[in-house]
Amino acid sequence: MPAVQTLRTVWFPPALIVLALILLGAQRPALRWIVVVTAMLVCMVPAVASLRRRGLQTAGEWLHGTHPLLVVALPALAALQVGLQATLGSSNGPLADMIAEASRFTALALFYLLVRCAAADRRATAVLIGALAVIGAVEASYGLLNLLAGNEKLLFFKRQAYFHSATGTLVNRNHFAYLIELLLPATLAYLYLDPRAIAGRTDRTPASEQTARSVLLATMCVVEALALLFSRSRMGIVCFLVACSTMLALSRAVAPTHQRQGNVPRKGRATGILLVAGAITVALAIGIDPVLERFAHLGRDVGEGNRLDIWRATIAMAADHPILGHGLGTFEALLPGYRPMPTGLSFDHAHNDYLEILAEGGVVGVAVVAAIIIAFVRRLLGVLAQPLTTTQRQVLFWLGTAIVSVLLHSTADFGLRITAVAFTFVYVAALFSRVSENPELIDGRRAGSRKEPPPR
Repeated sequence: MPAVQTLRTVWFPPALIVLALILLGAQRPALRWIVVVTAMLVCMVPAVASLRRRGLQTAGEWLHGTHPLLVVALPALAALQVGLQATLGSSNGPLADMIAEASRFTALALFYLLVRCAAADRRATAVLIGALAVIGAVEASYGLLNLLAGNEKLLFFKRQAYFHSATGTLVNRNHFAYLIELLLPATLAYLYLDPRAIAGRTDRTPASEQTARSVLLATMCVVEALALLFSRSRMGIVCFLVACSTMLALSRAVAPTHQRQGNVPRKGRATGILLVAGAITVALAIGIDPVLERFAHLGRDVGEGNRLDIWRATIAMAADHPILGHGLGTFEALLPGYRPMPTGLSFDHAHNDYLEILAEGGVVGVAVVAAIIIAFVRRLLGVLAQPLTTTQRQVLFWLGTAIVSVLLHSTADFGLRITAVAFTFVYVAALFSRVSENPELIDGRRAGSRKEPPPR
């Protein structure tokens, strides 16, 4: 593969994530446009070149295993809303906000296709997962070290809020928790990959090199787990634990009978116990009281004047335009007209991605999101029911855990409205989609075709 094509495929997805994170999540409109336009341009160039060179079969290669409607549904809905607003004035929402959101959804759809295309073989798939592991370790390390140093600055800017929480290069602790919920499982998945798949070697990896790699990745996992804990995001912590428990129960319930006892090898269980024990030990040494204190204020933060007030206003907003909604991206502009009285608190999102979709996209938007989630659940249950190798099962388990955790977290937050988090989520979802339809991208073996080597 030529160097330019490699840059556009294998290395472009992690490079775009890094760009968005350096731009503080790319939340300001100007910074968001930088990420969105970059994604659209770089994603479209290789697509057009491939279609011109090999014909329409390329689109089939990119979408194999994924229904095209699930990829284009949200961008199409956003484009429809823009058209109706421009011609009929169908909503009170700003047209500029609808156009911006339509562009963002289009960029996310193209990015999803590019990541799937980039995961063309074992080595590329390992590089894509490994890049997420590195990004997670850097983000977590920066967040923890900055917190321990006083948390007065965020990169080169003076911090305005969240002085007592780890936030990495994001402004908000809950958004940072979203990010770690995606990157920590990716690091755990990378822990199970064979180093030879990454280096393209056929020889056996020396035991010393293998041990050093495992220790390094285990340390990265502990750092990321601590970053999630000290983000002090209640939903982030709880949803990740619930996602892990749910995935474990599902895996044990649907896995083939002869694999149910072998889902987690003995050495894997021992490693997991050591990781948890190490994280708890370090957390106690740093001081876990501020984290526990956050859970004590749960009722106050959810009650009147906070999330419940905004959720009622969001439902009232949805009732006015129940079919197609007010237009994707218009929530912040329209919310003041639906709040019963000013509270002194500013909200730019509903703190519930599903309610916000209902208000902005109506029943049609909710149906699209529900269809995507149902397709994911069916794919998840289907692939876990297959006779996978240990490595394949663990990689799919952790990629699925990341997606489940974010879907749960979105019931009380809006992390997927953050540009950097949204692109990272699409990155992980594309990897899960690609690997679940072809598990041989992980270790190149069909389960049961030959005896597996003993777990490391």
